[in-house]
Amino acid sequence: MTEYAASELEDLRQSLNDMRDRIGRPGFLEGSGVGNNYPSFVYCYKSQYEPLIDERVQNLEHTIAQTHPEVQVTRIHLFEFAREYLKKQGLWEKSLELARTKGEQFLFTNLTGTLNGKRMAEFFTETVLVKAPGLILVHGVALAWPILRGHEVLKSFPLRIEKKIPIILFYPGTYDGKFLRTFGRFDDANEYQAIPWPY
Repeated sequence: MTEYAASELEDLRQSLNDMRDRIGRPGFLEGSGVGNNYPSFVYCYKSQYEPLIDERVQNLEHTIAQTHPEVQVTRIHLFEFAREYLKKQGLWEKSLELARTKGEQFLFTNLTGTLNGKRMAEFFTETVLVKAPGLILVHGVALAWPILRGHEVLKSFPLRIEKKIPIILFYPGTYDGKFLRTFGRFDDANEYQAIPWPY
């Protein structure tokens, strides 16, 4: 069983409560207050809190659905999203077989081209945007890494969305307002324009 530091756990709980409250304020779901920027946000946390974050994001989705029933909340677990895409392409079983016979590293190397940001964004358009979401929550980045990078998918989202739909990326690492570092160690070496949470 994972043990969490009490002080960090309280900070995490408070920050997510603040996020819930911020989402409920007037203007947030309309993308107000971010100027000409797309309302894309990055919430950073330590990777050991991944299971807890997954649970809390699901709770957040449920809470918003109750307090704002008029808002269609779409929650995307990045690994599950990638798996659904591979299943649609008829590649999921083949991928599992490659992992068994040639190892995970071989699989990771060969899947990065298939699961690139552009293709994932197109799949997102086909499967998620039809629901006309008012808020998008993205998590599961740690489980999907390194075969799929969260920022590669999110960079392509605004190009396919006609209105400002807030996106919150729950990120296991650090973000300095310009560059993401997965787990605080791996530099994605790719600029990403988003607003660090809290903002």
